[in-house]
Amino acid sequence: MSTETPDRSIHPGGPGWLRYAIYGLLFVTGVGLVIWAVTSISESSDMGVVPAPYQGARVVEPSDLKQVEREVGHTIYWAGEQPGLELALSRDEAGNVHIRYLPEGQDPENPGGAWLDVGSYPFEGAFGATRQLARQDGRIALEFGRATGFQNPTRPQSLIVAFRDDPDTQVEVAHPVVGHASKLVEAGAISPVP
Repeated sequence: MSTETPDRSIHPGGPGWLRYAIYGLLFVTGVGLVIWAVTSISESSDMGVVPAPYQGARVVEPSDLKQVEREVGHTIYWAGEQPGLELALSRDEAGNVHIRYLPEGQDPENPGGAWLDVGSYPFEGAFGATRQLARQDGRIALEFGRATGFQNPTRPQSLIVAFRDDPDTQVEVAHPVVGHASKLVEAGAISPVP
């Protein structure tokens, strides 16, 4: 019976070194996946807000919006007609509808450019959910008489709002000028399509 202790030290090129190199590679890969997952989750995942689906967007006339509203089965919000701007409408399978205000002749499917965008997102209890989300740390709660809403400091161009008289639709108003979205809501410019 031998009393020698086996050599367990790590030698470059030996099996111990390879095992630790693989562990290190797996660790770095795991850290990378965690960072990717955390940074790829948008704020929208916790409140029903979705990015505007530009593929399939089309220019519409204001008179077309009521028909779209009937098709999706919920209220669609907009900022009224704007001189020199066309309405680009996009929607997804969940019934979320975006109306972007584009300069005449702009390709409605082009996601480039920063334009006024009003998104209407249907879900039961949107008013209560929006009020509750407004109370979360870091968010700026806003009250507009018949509406409640909030801004997230990480997305200052966007405002999330829900109206008391339409409790099952959440609205996102995005504008490239910080603070302009809340001014539109405060002025009563964001309303259901007529």
